[in-house]
Amino acid sequence: MVMSPQEPDADESGCRPSVLGRFDFVCEQVQLYDGQVELRLEPDPRRYTRIEVKGEACYLDRFTKVAIPVASVEQAIRSVPLYDLRPRISSTSEYGIERASAVSEELHGEPFKHPVIQPAHHKEPVGESSSVSTPFLSLDICGSTELRRRDAVAFDKATEVLLRELQILVGQFEAAVLKDTGDGFIVHLPHPSFTRQCDLIVDLGTSMIKLVKESLSPVLESAGLPRLSVRVGADYGPALIETKTNAITGFSWPSVRSDALNLAVKIEQTCAPNTMRIGNELYNLLHVQWLLRARRVPADSLPRLLVSYPVYEVT
Repeated sequence: MVMSPQEPDADESGCRPSVLGRFDFVCEQVQLYDGQVELRLEPDPRRYTRIEVKGEACYLDRFTKVAIPVASVEQAIRSVPLYDLRPRISSTSEYGIERASAVSEELHGEPFKHPVIQPAHHKEPVGESSSVSTPFLSLDICGSTELRRRDAVAFDKATEVLLRELQILVGQFEAAVLKDTGDGFIVHLPHPSFTRQCDLIVDLGTSMIKLVKESLSPVLESAGLPRLSVRVGADYGPALIETKTNAITGFSWPSVRSDALNLAVKIEQTCAPNTMRIGNELYNLLHVQWLLRARRVPADSLPRLLVSYPVYEVT
């Protein structure tokens, strides 16, 4: 749903540009008849309080501190499209048990076992140039330089397994790996529904940490390999994705220009091991279930570049 979380400046025509925002509802079944279900939608009470602003009825968002006119909600809901975008797996814990068993067998000489639920196939950016709005997720293995110095062979083996399993998990959340970063990778999630994009990217990030902590690292350690930790950062925004080519050598590579991507990487670098942090643009587009799990990171603990940009840690 497109609504304005703040009052943008009017242009010369007097029109006010809209910016992305969301509105969360709780759904109640009212009636079932002739195979049809009648539902009632109510503003989620965890998020909204009804108030009046200059005589106009509004819903006050407790998290973003934005007053949204009731009339705007009623008007927007008539035309908002509905999308069904969800993870392929129903439980990260159950999936983790399955993958821990498969990895353990592999490390003891058995052939690689595919996940029971097949992930989405990797999707390359379409065309030579595309402008998209998407969440970006940056993942990196903590302390990789020191771990490789101690035992390069063991670290590289552990890293190969860990990153492979996390990339499979990316596909379980309908996302795609955009590029490799050595001891990590960058993920994006192209889709027309920005609310589902944002919810799924945070679900993916927290699931990555859960999979590493509870399933993959213990199995690696039991096989005599180093126990690994990861850090995850994410944000949302526009991006220009292009295929660049060196006309002389014929070498081509994907190029991504995006402030959101740069911020996701910088936010990830502030994380403690096995934690996820997100930027303000992503935070403002999340469902209330994630907002309840997010805590503002004190600005004085962040690098100067991020002091004026709200960053949140999601548990």
